[in-house]
Amino acid sequence: MKTTIKKALAALLALTLLLCAAPFAFAAEDDVTVTLLFSHGDKICLIPEFTVADGTAEAYGYTVAETDPTGAPVSGVTVLDALVALHEALYGDAFTAETAGNYLVVAADTGYITTIDGVVTGNVGFTVNDVQVHDDELSAWGYYTGFSCHQAVLEDGDMLNVFFYQDSMGLDFYPTIAAPAQVEPGEDFALSATGYSIGWYGCSPQDTIAEMIEPLEDAEVVVFSDDLKTVTPLGTLDETGALTISFEEAGTYWVGVRGEEAGESGVPVILNAVCVQAGTDEPPVDEQPSLFQRVINAVKDAVQKAIDFFRSLFDTIAGFFK
Repeated sequence: MKTTIKKALAALLALTLLLCAAPFAFAAEDDVTVTLLFSHGDKICLIPEFTVADGTAEAYGYTVAETDPTGAPVSGVTVLDALVALHEALYGDAFTAETAGNYLVVAADTGYITTIDGVVTGNVGFTVNDVQVHDDELSAWGYYTGFSCHQAVLEDGDMLNVFFYQDSMGLDFYPTIAAPAQVEPGEDFALSATGYSIGWYGCSPQDTIAEMIEPLEDAEVVVFSDDLKTVTPLGTLDETGALTISFEEAGTYWVGVRGEEAGESGVPVILNAVCVQAGTDEPPVDEQPSLFQRVINAVKDAVQKAIDFFRSLFDTIAGFFK
């Protein structure tokens, strides 16, 4: 009899531990953490660790595609989920399921964006890891089929760049930035950038893109402020698309390239950015964990207390049957 009761209590404790651990398994499976860069004229938002949950878009009434252009099921966190989460971050409590259409409108069937950041326009684009997301099947016109925001899926560690085109026909150049990831404080290093008209050639074969790439002479090099919402100019790229810069203080710097007229084509340059670590890679001592991380930490504490309680209860009850 004692053995049976002990086994039952042990099973109860195991079930409790399993239920307590379940929320973490669910969260890990349904969330992704990406770097998000958004630019709308002088309005800039860079979030290095942006956690987005699967289902965010649907919670506000948006529609995620069932399949992508290849016919594969769309599963996981989409760019549309990230766009909705971005508007949550930008507008806070003003962005609700009832008011979402004032800020972000995306066609349910095509996934085309017709309003973003409260502006009625379709002259917007996005890249994932500096590439327009597309399939690998060339059409009769010589282009791949691009993925709409409700079809493109994000993975942990991706960089999502969402931007307004400055040119009315979307001729803007998208910059590819070359810079060392790690430098010494006070040490000069070279940053360079090339670009091509991504709105026209982003879904072209790589050999076609290569023919369109040019150095981004006269494009502006900027460094992001601590709040990652404003930038300070560092200089402009020379005729080879390069600039020598340095950072005197140790720390993490986000360096961007943008412009109104650059390269031989003299077209606008979309804001893009890379991270450069000067000296130590330790985070600032006053850096606070994100809201998501604080919530996770609080839940972990609660779960641990529950585990400790049931373990103590098990030991107490089991003691009566020794």
